[in-house]
Amino acid sequence: MNSNELVLSACAFHKPERIPRFDSFWEYPDVWRERLGPPEDLTDIAIWVPDETTFPSRSHFIKKSSDWTYEMDGWGRTFRQKQGAYFSETLEVPLPVGVDPEAVAFDSHGLDARYLQGCSNELEMLNALA
Repeated sequence: MNSNELVLSACAFHKPERIPRFDSFWEYPDVWRERLGPPEDLTDIAIWVPDETTFPSRSHFIKKSSDWTYEMDGWGRTFRQKQGAYFSETLEVPLPVGVDPEAVAFDSHGLDARYLQGCSNELEMLNALA
């Protein structure tokens, strides 16, 4: 049984081959990695948290120059970041001074893309939607 089958079987009150595992390691020492393998192999259950930004549909990569990466995030903010830097520089905000926030149309709370952050590729996302 794969992880999906184990969890579904247990949730349906059937007896799975083994109890589904859930470990929430963000990271652990290299010694553990050598002994146990990567953290993602130790769990059968994933917790998907929705994208709570105001404009997740706007989030995209804009361009990359020699030293900078330009992007728009889910908050509608256009920013640039130096390669390897922790902080970024905001170039443009989604609500200019004087705009009535009540007049802004935010992305729907039910937007499928908000809940598909755990998908590693387009095929996995399509399967999750099916």
